[in-house]
Amino acid sequence: MTAEPPFALCGPAGVLVAEGVQARYCDAGAARSALHAGSTPIVLGALAFDADAPAALMAPQSVRRIAELPDWPTGPLPAVHVTEAIPAPEEHRNRIRRARERLTAADSTLHKVVLARALRLTADSPLDGRVILRRLAANDPAAYGYLVDLSAAGGCYSGTALVGASPELLVARDG
Repeated sequence: MTAEPPFALCGPAGVLVAEGVQARYCDAGAARSALHAGSTPIVLGALAFDADAPAALMAPQSVRRIAELPDWPTGPLPAVHVTEAIPAPEEHRNRIRRARERLTAADSTLHKVVLARALRLTADSPLDGRVILRRLAANDPAAYGYLVDLSAAGGCYSGTALVGASPELLVARDG
């Protein structure tokens, strides 16, 4: 079986797939320096919300733009169990209640609130990020799906991937 690519991004306009890793960067400044120096034409990966946390960026050996996801495996997936909800369900419900109160208040300046929560999951056997991405993309072809190898961040992220989909394009650059 082919290994997971270090980076894939898919959406309505097509798919970007990186293969191989030329260099890894856990520091965004080092990645920026490599781009400015011309030692790599592109850097892909993920940045943490916490600016002090390590980045998971890499310079790929190659990048392909293709019309649709490759013919990656489709399953089956192992059984997955929720081991932790962050925040806990009761705190999440309280946040929803408070947000609704603020949104409906006469003097509210809020128009939209996005309340996120995380679920920590444990699988009975290893997961294949390609299978998860294909399923997410098939479920909502208009969404933006991603698969990012987080190994460049080191530590507990080695061998870990970030896989997901969003209905909104969060970042775009032209030129």
